[in-house]
Amino acid sequence: MNIKIDNSLYVTAVATGITKEETVKSVPTHRIIIYDRSGSMWGVLRDVVNDICSLVEAFSKDDLVSIGWFSGEGQFRFICKGMACTNKAAIKSAVKQTESTVGMTCFSEIAADAVTVAQEIKSFGNLPTSLTFLTDGNPVVSNYGKEMANLRLALRNLAILVENSVFVGYGSWYNRETLTS
Repeated sequence: MNIKIDNSLYVTAVATGITKEETVKSVPTHRIIIYDRSGSMWGVLRDVVNDICSLVEAFSKDDLVSIGWFSGEGQFRFICKGMACTNKAAIKSAVKQTESTVGMTCFSEIAADAVTVAQEIKSFGNLPTSLTFLTDGNPVVSNYGKEMANLRLALRNLAILVENSVFVGYGSWYNRETLTS
């Protein structure tokens, strides 16, 4: 079954065979969202921002959220770290202020910073961590080989800290090979 969350955002639900009595209650989770503000995202960035706002709205008030954006080398920032989802309007407002594109595309720096954010939040209570990464998957950097090696290292470090992750490709030109690897 497909569930429509927003105009271009769907979740596919698959029956697990678990009965209603076996359903596990929602556990407070640290939700890390990272998104691409590079120039190649100019046609879909507003959709990305709206999708993030829809996700935030769906989170439990007991969840914590850390949201970061990235663009070219040296252009990345977390706009909130470990913020309680009790003030969703403030979180969504901060995200909406980033609807403009910035530069090229460098994944590894924000991914490395996400490792630090995940470690810091785990030190306060060891919540499960979820990662959502939204991009068109096309790195444009001065040294592509170094970028991919640094990205793989950051993602290996994140894998130790993150219980689940979703990588979402935007636009008809998204780099499926990079996102899949």
